[in-house]
Amino acid sequence: MSRDTGEVLFPMVKCRLDILMHAIILSQYMSNPGQAHYEVLKNLVRYLAHTANKGIYYWRTELDTTLLLGDTPILHDDNYQLSELRGTNSMDLVGFVDSDWTTHSTMRTSITGMILMYARGDVGYKSKFQPVITHSSTEAEFVPACNMAKMILFYRSLLQQVGMEQKDATILFEDNNGALMMANAQKPT
Repeated sequence: MSRDTGEVLFPMVKCRLDILMHAIILSQYMSNPGQAHYEVLKNLVRYLAHTANKGIYYWRTELDTTLLLGDTPILHDDNYQLSELRGTNSMDLVGFVDSDWTTHSTMRTSITGMILMYARGDVGYKSKFQPVITHSSTEAEFVPACNMAKMILFYRSLLQQVGMEQKDATILFEDNNGALMMANAQKPT
């Protein structure tokens, strides 16, 4: 079980963020797996096999033929066009953050997921249990939003050092109205 789960962790780290939380939770049972864990692992491997041509795509404003060393991935028709995302262009950092509210029955903490995208591909991501117990869904969403703000500052300084400075503010997508009001200082904490 541990070897098989390890083989799922490699694509998770490299290019398959869609299996991130499943692989993390599955890896917690590697020392004492049950039949249900084998079934989940089997389904996860089956999913990876059926979606082998999926992955992270980074976009350029013009084609660089020197980079085409192997077979290009198969793209769906809608992936050929780089569409705008609510006023952002492809060379802007864009952050997304979400959290559940204490749905893990043994840890009693929230699970956080965040992803930072640049050139329509992910450059930074994190999924983990929150280190604190939150008392509301607003708190559960605000904690990862603060952590994502730190990640955004780090990547903005990194891009500045390599000569790709971000001129506009980085947009962070959050789906909790209470957390948005707290972040915009429209409601006292």
